[in-house]
Amino acid sequence: MTTPPPNPYPSYPAPIPPKKGKGKKIAGFGCLGLIVVVLIVIIASCASILGGGSDGATGGSAAGSGEDAQKSAQVGDAVTSGNFEVTVTKVGKDKTRVGNEYLGKKAQGRFVQVNMTIKNVGDSAEYFSDTDVKLKDAKGTEYSADSEAAAYISDSNALFEQINPGNTNKGIVVFDVPKKVIPTTLEFQGGLFDSPIAVDLTK
Repeated sequence: MTTPPPNPYPSYPAPIPPKKGKGKKIAGFGCLGLIVVVLIVIIASCASILGGGSDGATGGSAAGSGEDAQKSAQVGDAVTSGNFEVTVTKVGKDKTRVGNEYLGKKAQGRFVQVNMTIKNVGDSAEYFSDTDVKLKDAKGTEYSADSEAAAYISDSNALFEQINPGNTNKGIVVFDVPKKVIPTTLEFQGGLFDSPIAVDLTK
């Protein structure tokens, strides 16, 4: 009897086929988890939007209150911006010239003089400058202070004065405006990042 020659190729066990259904179950759980995450994100976003709307409404009310406070300020009221508390005490008579017979300045239109008291309510010395004060008319046109004209007024101490904490300074800020212009509002801003305050000069 002839013996068959040995097989030159090694034999390997047949691969075990994967169990059906397991992969589908894993995929199903993955999809379910993704849906849950998406729902959580949507709920969180809605809550954030609703909360932001509420805060925005509150902020709007606060801003409205601030505007009302500014509109109600008038001559004699103390208003604060930054480290300064400012009180407009009087709007002086119009003049076409300031100074004396030898030294002075003539107005291009007419000079409006605003008497003020300035108190430092901060905790360090601060410089007050009349460049921080603006005058406006009913149309909203803005007029800057005339520092040169103020220098010819003996009681004008508000040109550029250092005020220590708790101290109060009195001064006059001068504006050169057209003859027919009627000033209605004085605006003051204590610092670059401070909110400006407005004083109604018509009351």
